Amino acid sequence: MYIGEKPKTLQESFERIKSAWKKLIDEYDYCSEDYFFFNSPATEKEIAELESAYKLKLPEDYKEFLRFANGAQIMGNSCTIYGTHMFGVRDPMVPDEFYTVGETIGDGERIALNPEDGELYSCYNGEIEPFSFEWEMCRLVKECEENVIECEKKIAEEKKTPEQKQKDAEEYAAFIAELDRLIEEAKNRNKNANE
Repeated sequence: MYIGEKPKTLQESFERIKSAWKKLIDEYDYCSEDYFFFNSPATEKEIAELESAYKLKLPEDYKEFLRFANGAQIMGNSCTIYGTHMFGVRDPMVPDEFYTVGETIGDGERIALNPEDGELYSCYNGEIEPFSFEWEMCRLVKECEENVIECEKKIAEEKKTPEQKQKDAEEYAAFIAELDRLIEEAKNRNKNANE
C-alpha cells in the first residue's frame, strides 16, 4: 500500500523512498543507517566520463538515478543500485558482454546493461529479461511506505489503553462470529439448492 498515490515520475519515487527511509530511521528506529544509504548525486561530468570510458550511452532512467544518488542501498538487500564508481563490476551472474548496474531482492538477481541496445536487463539463474527501472522504484516505494504504515500502526497500538484493546478484541470477535454465521448461511443455501 502506498502512502497516497502511486508515484508518477522516477524523481518522485526517489524522493518518496528517501523520505520513508528518513522516517524509518529517525522517527521509528526501524533499522540502522547502513540498511539504507544514498550517496551524493553524480555530476554531469562523472556521468559523461563513465559513458566515454565505456563508449556507450547510459539509459535515461539510470542517469536520472545517478543525478539523484551516485549509488544507493535500499531496504538492505532489497535493492542496490551501483554508482559510477562500481558500474560494470564483473559478476558471474551477468553475461560477460553486459555491465552490472545493481542487484535486487538479495537473491542473486542482477541489473545489467546490454551495451548493444543500451537497455537494462534482469539477469537471474541464466535468464535474461527486460528490466523496468520505473517498476522497480515503484515496488521499493510501496515496500518502504508499507513499513512506515506498519510502524505507525504499532505505535498507535502501543498507545491504546487496556480498555481500548479490550473493546477492539470484542469488536473483532463479533466480526468473526458474524462472518462465520454468513458462511454457514451460504452453505445451507447451496445445500438446499443442490437437493
